[in-house]
Amino acid sequence: MIVAAGVGGATLAPAGACAQGVPSNVSSNVSGPQVPATPQSTASATGTEAETVTASSSERLRDTAQLVVSERLRTYALARGLARGEGAIGTARDLKALLAAQGYYMEGAGFTLLEAEQGVYPALAYVPNMNGGSENDQLVIQGYVFRLREDLVARGGAAFGLSYDGRVRLGWAQGHYLEARAELGVLYAPEPDLTRTVGQISLCARNQLVNWNFLDLCYSHIEVRRDLADQAQDDVELAFSHLFEVGRNRHEVGFALGHSTYGDLDQTHATISLDSVGGRVATRLSLDLAEPLIYGATGTDLALRAEVRWLAAGHVVGLGLQASQSARSTFFGERRQDQGLGVTALYQIKDNLVLSVGVSQVKSSVDFFDQHAIQFNISTKLR
Repeated sequence: MIVAAGVGGATLAPAGACAQGVPSNVSSNVSGPQVPATPQSTASATGTEAETVTASSSERLRDTAQLVVSERLRTYALARGLARGEGAIGTARDLKALLAAQGYYMEGAGFTLLEAEQGVYPALAYVPNMNGGSENDQLVIQGYVFRLREDLVARGGAAFGLSYDGRVRLGWAQGHYLEARAELGVLYAPEPDLTRTVGQISLCARNQLVNWNFLDLCYSHIEVRRDLADQAQDDVELAFSHLFEVGRNRHEVGFALGHSTYGDLDQTHATISLDSVGGRVATRLSLDLAEPLIYGATGTDLALRAEVRWLAAGHVVGLGLQASQSARSTFFGERRQDQGLGVTALYQIKDNLVLSVGVSQVKSSVDFFDQHAIQFNISTKLR
């Protein structure tokens, strides 16, 4: 499996496949999704001192919550913080908004519109491979040297473009809703005069099982249009997640099993993930295992991803690391195995202005498949 240092999106906390739904028992003394009462400080201070302590802890809780990508973990962190007396009325309002968006304030039967959002994101980027060409122009097989035509080699450069993201949620019972999403992005690089278009649609059924346990079923279709290589991919995934607390750290562990189709090829894959938040830091870990796409390959494609986010002078900062190893295969009689390594960084310049950069490298036992890439992306949301 090849690692590419991906270009970040325009939002700091997008709703991902594992980032939905919350249980109704957000505090021990309520049976439904009610807004918890404003917590009081347990410190020995009284009056103004107690209010200052409560406000300070509430700000810390809300600041930390904004670092979390998973909507479920963000909700859990706020709920547990309120239960521990770490929040104030602002925190309770944040929690109420999250609960409402996930169907816990529904009344009556039938489908109810929970949320409808859309946005347009202009972007500037550097993309090293706009046309889908080969990263290398020379192939050596059994001592024979073959050179690719110039028009088949990867070309890229500085690019600008727009992307659209729209999402609709329909609730049908408390803790159960459907989510439909559509994304379309177009980048144009003037120097090579190339355009790249990426489109995706997805439909997910989000379900609370019991307490802080959830089960989701998702389908997505992705298409990439480039000068030399168009790609289409269909994915079906079943994902289970559980949220829990250890000390003052909150966690979400996830297990997913999916099947992907790429034209005439298909692949089964599994993912184990752990999202955590605590101490004003949020982390993400995931391990992906997939059967190889290459015919006759032995072993498993592996990918490990890690990310940490924190606040620096009020700005969200993130660092990510990706490592991968492909299954073993042969290429014209030569043993082939690819190993990839990528590093990404994210910086929130303003509330809706995000800069991301990435460096990646793939080292293959067959030199023709070596890759080196540097990418950057700066994007914002049009209000």
